Amino acid sequence: MGTAGFWTYQFIWSAPQPLLAVTSDSTPEAEQQRLAAIKEEEQRQAKTADLEAKLTSAEAEQQRLKEEVQHAFGDVRARAGSPVLNYQDASADALSCALPTGG
Repeated sequence: MGTAGFWTYQFIWSAPQPLLAVTSDSTPEAEQQRLAAIKEEEQRQAKTADLEAKLTSAEAEQQRLKEEVQHAFGDVRARAGSPVLNYQDASADALSCALPTGG
């Protein structure tokens, strides 16, 4: 999660790139550069928004899976009648509950 946080910070909160200065003697080339810089900034912002949406989705999926695993382990403990189980037995049982059957 630390790596995702680092890259999220880099994409979202990195310092914005300065746009080219507008001069009074704008030439067609300077205008094209200015427009290209604006377009590049818009693309960067769109990419940032996309990455934020993907991060939010991934965090929601991670939370859903965490709750699913906790629920599966709760079912295993209830069936076993013991508060402490062998970790390998519980993991195997939880996986067998989560995997679809052939029928």
